[in-house]
Amino acid sequence: MSLFSRTPRLASTARSRKEQPVAHLAVHPAGEMIIIVTSPDGAQALRTHAAAGQAITLTHGSTRVHLTPQKRADIPVHSPTSGWIIALTPAEQRQLATLPDSGDAQLSSRLAVSVEAPATN
Repeated sequence: MSLFSRTPRLASTARSRKEQPVAHLAVHPAGEMIIIVTSPDGAQALRTHAAAGQAITLTHGSTRVHLTPQKRADIPVHSPTSGWIIALTPAEQRQLATLPDSGDAQLSSRLAVSVEAPATN
């Protein structure tokens, strides 16, 4: 394999990242797309870290999603022990920086985020 190979790589976690507990978090693969479902506090954390170009790990219970800025769209990985590992392209980071507090946002052909208000009783 050459140094400048264009073959796909698996996403990997950043060494330095903030771990942020959120009120709701789920991840659903849908064909080639990964859909992250989170609460408004998760959306705020995603906006803040995307705007700063920083990696973040969202957590809720045993669910974990590592989002790491990269120059290219590496293949998302689901690890039974580490959770989801998703590389963010510069375009996806720009989209995340303007993520709304509610509703759905398709960041790319491979990644979407749905922000849902927590259920009230």
